[in-house]
Amino acid sequence: MIQFKSRQISSTATPRLELTSLIDAVFILLIFFAVSSTIDTPKGIQIQLPSASIASPLPDQLTVSINEKGDRYIDNRLVNQTQLIQIIKSRVITQPDLLINIRADRTTAYEHIVTTMDIIQENGAINVSLEAKKHSDATIEFN
Repeated sequence: MIQFKSRQISSTATPRLELTSLIDAVFILLIFFAVSSTIDTPKGIQIQLPSASIASPLPDQLTVSINEKGDRYIDNRLVNQTQLIQIIKSRVITQPDLLINIRADRTTAYEHIVTTMDIIQENGAINVSLEAKKHSDATIEFN
């Protein structure tokens, strides 16, 4: 039979916690996630707007409509910039969390939409959304 030597544990020895296997496991997980994740930057975007698979009107909102010429309408009434500012200021005073919905024609120049958004936000409104019509086969294509 094989005889084993017994070792005596001295009272001055401190216990050690071996971390080698834990470090190996963490390193393997790090390599796995680094290899399996991809970093992809979009090369080009083609978007057809305004279409959305889910689009529904929200209650308690003010809708600002913009036609292709950049004319602004509130409640089907043509308003100029001064009138738009007055209406927004008066509504924001009574409803600080008012949602202002911008409804623009798909051929409206982007500049008209951004200018309208700036006017709205400069006059105290912080909740601004862009409206899209509900369309079952909305195409958003990313290259």
